[in-house]
Amino acid sequence: YRLRNRTPAAQRYPLSLPVAQIPEPLPMIPSIPARPMWDGNGFEFLNIRQDFPDGIHWNASVHGKLWCYNLNYFEFLHQPGMTAEAGLGLIRDWIATGQDLRDGLEPYPISLRLLFWVRFLSDHQIQDGEIAASLHAQARILLENLEYHLLANHLLENALGLLAAGRYLQDAEIISKAEQLLEEQLAEQILPDGGHYERSPMYQQIILYRLLDLINLTGGSELL
Repeated sequence: YRLRNRTPAAQRYPLSLPVAQIPEPLPMIPSIPARPMWDGNGFEFLNIRQDFPDGIHWNASVHGKLWCYNLNYFEFLHQPGMTAEAGLGLIRDWIATGQDLRDGLEPYPISLRLLFWVRFLSDHQIQDGEIAASLHAQARILLENLEYHLLANHLLENALGLLAAGRYLQDAEIISKAEQLLEEQLAEQILPDGGHYERSPMYQQIILYRLLDLINLTGGSELL
């Protein structure tokens, strides 16, 4: 990974891959609303606000890498008042950045973005070929860059992102890898008392949320 990552992912992989047909939205329960993060002019993450009067800079690094990660997660698609039109505009703006994308194409942001995009498309019953092609490309990038070196919640998020994309795209290979990872990681990371093995209240809350996502994606998963 260290050798390969000397070249940005946007230069190593295609950022759009064709799909056999435009996928249909998944029959998901409506998403749990996210906290307000975007107001049409700028974003606020980690209690730090940044306006983008001249267009969103998806590689914004002025507030550090974690702030930029949050920008690229796209959790804000699920904040109260987010319309289908506004959300689609944000997604298409990100896709248009193309070869200039950096932090947003790392495995962890891809994992969360896959989940949040699939949720958004399903919540609003949207079918869009350009977005499906981008999802397909991102899932393939993630598949080749799984975070085995970090493990723990990172690898679990990788698996859930792949499952969301695989179910949406009806890609058997992606689904198979996601289910394999989930079976291994859930057995290791969820302790008999229901807690997460890192014993962090923050991770406990995040993993619980992700298990709800898993139930949502599978309609009551045999993986649980």
